[in-house]
Amino acid sequence: DFSVKYVRNNPVNDEEGDFKYEPLGDCILIPDAQVDGAVSVTGTLELHEDDVYVDAHIICNIVGKCARCLEDAKYTYEDDFSVKYVRNNPVNDEEGEYLYKSGVVDLRQAVDEFLLINAPKIIYCKDDCKGLCPICGCNLNTKGCDCKF
Repeated sequence: DFSVKYVRNNPVNDEEGDFKYEPLGDCILIPDAQVDGAVSVTGTLELHEDDVYVDAHIICNIVGKCARCLEDAKYTYEDDFSVKYVRNNPVNDEEGEYLYKSGVVDLRQAVDEFLLINAPKIIYCKDDCKGLCPICGCNLNTKGCDCKF
């Protein structure tokens, strides 16, 4: 969380910070996948009158099944995002605007929604995964087969 009160009293009018948190719910659309551990967020908050702008970098690990061979897979997802917070309810209900309360910007909901929209929809055990044989179903990463496909 970022403190708007701190920024308001700071002559530079911005704050840098970082935090880690456990996601609030399902924020990954990959079947049988989830965020493994905490989501790490590093960012800067800037105050412009009563509006707060946050530029942040997120990193998290996603674990699930490989989309090609169905073996366990782990993927590190990193991305940047920007979000705007307003003190009162948005006049036009602009998409991407969030409300802050009691002088505190809570980024968790915005980060979860960003992950839901932008995180990969499939993961692989490795970039060059060969997948499964479409005829016999063997894992082509671990053994070959004589099927003609």
